[in-house]
Amino acid sequence: MPASVTPAESPWSVSIRPLPSADWDAFVAMRPEASIYLMSGWALLAREVFGHRVFFVEGRDAAGTLCGVLPVVQQKSLLLGNFATSLPFFNYGGALCENVSLAQLMMERARELAEGLGCSYLEFRDTVQWPGEWIVRTDKVGMLLEFARELDRIVPAARLQTAARR
Repeated sequence: MPASVTPAESPWSVSIRPLPSADWDAFVAMRPEASIYLMSGWALLAREVFGHRVFFVEGRDAAGTLCGVLPVVQQKSLLLGNFATSLPFFNYGGALCENVSLAQLMMERARELAEGLGCSYLEFRDTVQWPGEWIVRTDKVGMLLEFARELDRIVPAARLQTAARR
């Protein structure tokens, strides 16, 4: 049974589930700003391959429509300790949400979850900075390339190089 909370002043409900709802991946796929790593299979892979505990934080409106997702993975090791990450092994996997207030509520629920699990810290791997008292790391660099615009130019050149080698 998923843990759920709906603050009296909020139009949103947030639940934490051990498995994603059936509409998780469809929600991610329809969002142009979404990282592929937010698809549920990546978090489930962390559980199946590495044995980590995985949680799916979901935000819904009053009608029950999925409006936000946030995967959280608890990692425990003797070397690194007990901590949670919005998605380990990848840099892009933070909150994906239609509404800033809902994103903050989901992140607060993830913080409460991490505290309840005894985690020493919780790291969100967001590509945007959300408002609030969240500490932002600046020691990582990311590079995004848009291949769709260049693909028509790259593919013929690659084919030409392959033909020249023959």
